[in-house]
Amino acid sequence: MKELLKTLIDEQDNIFDRELIHRDLELPDIENKIFAIIGMRRVGKSSYLFQKIKELRESGVDKDTILYLNFEDERLGEFNDKSLGLLLDMFFRIVPKAHDLGAHFFLDEIQNVVGWEKTVNRFHNYFKHKIYISGSSAKMLSKEIATSLRGRSLAFEVWPYCFSEYLLANSISYPSNRIWGKKTVDKLFPYFEKYLLEGGMPETVGLNNQDQVELLQSYVDVVIYKDLIDRYQISNSTLLKYLIKTLLNSAGKSVSINKIYNDIKSQGIRGGKDSLHEYFEYVEDAYLSFKVPIYSNSLRKVQSNPRKIYVIDTGLAHAFSFDYGKNIGRLFENYIFLELKRKRYEIFYYLTQNGHEIDFVVKGPRGQIKIYQVAWNVDDNDTLEREYRALNEAKNELGCDGFLITPDNFLGEKCQLPG
Repeated sequence: MKELLKTLIDEQDNIFDRELIHRDLELPDIENKIFAIIGMRRVGKSSYLFQKIKELRESGVDKDTILYLNFEDERLGEFNDKSLGLLLDMFFRIVPKAHDLGAHFFLDEIQNVVGWEKTVNRFHNYFKHKIYISGSSAKMLSKEIATSLRGRSLAFEVWPYCFSEYLLANSISYPSNRIWGKKTVDKLFPYFEKYLLEGGMPETVGLNNQDQVELLQSYVDVVIYKDLIDRYQISNSTLLKYLIKTLLNSAGKSVSINKIYNDIKSQGIRGGKDSLHEYFEYVEDAYLSFKVPIYSNSLRKVQSNPRKIYVIDTGLAHAFSFDYGKNIGRLFENYIFLELKRKRYEIFYYLTQNGHEIDFVVKGPRGQIKIYQVAWNVDDNDTLEREYRALNEAKNELGCDGFLITPDNFLGEKCQLPG
C-alpha cells in the first residue's frame, strides 16, 4: 500500500497541470465542513476538484499536503472503510508535516468505498483536515450525504457548462467590455443558438453532431444500468426506459403520471402507477430530469396539476427529441431553468386566474419571490403583448417583481438573470 500511495502521489502533478475550463462554482470559506460535490455523471465533477486543488496550490498551500484519490482507479481495488483508513494513515507516514500543516484530501467517486462515511467522519472529527468528496449523483445525493455525515457536510451541485463556460471551452473570445451592446449580442447569438442545440456536457465539445448525439445517448444508458437498475434493483427495465425517453423528450412540457400510465397500457407495456411514481423519483435523483410543480397555497391544487419537466442538459433534450426540428424555444426555456437551479432557487410554474401560464415563479433562500417569463421570439407584436399580459397578471396576483427574458436581453445583460 505504501508503494502504491507513493506512485499515486508522484502522478498528481501530471493530473493537476492540465488545462482546465474554469467552472463558475465558488465554495464558501467555512471551517470544519466536509465539501461534497455532486451531479450527474460526466458533468465535470473531477475537473472541478482539480480546479480547487490548483486554487489551493496557487494560494500558498503546500502541495505535498494535498492528496487526490480516484476510487474508479482499478489499482485501488475494492476498498472499504478500513483500507481507506489505512491508506490515509499511510499518507502521514510519507508526509509527516501534514500533521501540523493539515492535510487536504480529495476523494473522488467515494461511493465505490464501502462504509466510506466512517473513515471520512473519523479524519474530519479528530484531525480537522480539509476533506472534499465527490460521487455519481445516484449514489451520493445531498440527502444521503446529510444522513451519513450527520450535518458535517455541505453539498454543492456541478452542472453542465453554462454559455460562458461553453464559449471558453470552444476557444471563442468572451467579450470583456463592461456593457454588451447590440453588436456584441448579434455576434454571440449564433453561438448561443448552437449551444442550446449541443448542450454543455464537457466531453461533447468539439465533436461533430452525430458523435455528440451518440455520446449523450450513451450517458443515459450508463445512468439507466449503473445508477438506476443496479442501485434500485429494478426488474421492469422496459417501463423505466420508456419513462426516461418520455421525460427527456418533454423539456418545457407538462407531464402527468396518469397520461404516461395510459400510454403504456395502450402499448402493452406492463407496469403500475406506483412503479411510475417510484421511477420518476429515481430519475430525478440521478439528475437526468426534474419536475416542477405549480405554485399555489392549495395542496390539493398542487397535487392535482401536472408537473412541468426540464432536462439536465439542452443537448441531451435535443438528442432524445422525437421531433427532429430544433424546438429552440423550449430549449431556451430549459436553459433558463438550469440557470435558476445554479442559483439554488426553489422553482414553480404558475397559472393566472385567467389561465395564462407563467414559466417560472421562484423562491430565494429568504423566501423572496420573483417571476420569470421566457420567450425566444418576440418580434411579433401580438406575441410580445401576450407575454406581457400574462406577466402583468401574475405580478398583480402575487405582488412581486416579474421579468420577461428573451435571448436579446439575456445576452445583453452578460448572461445574467434580471433581478
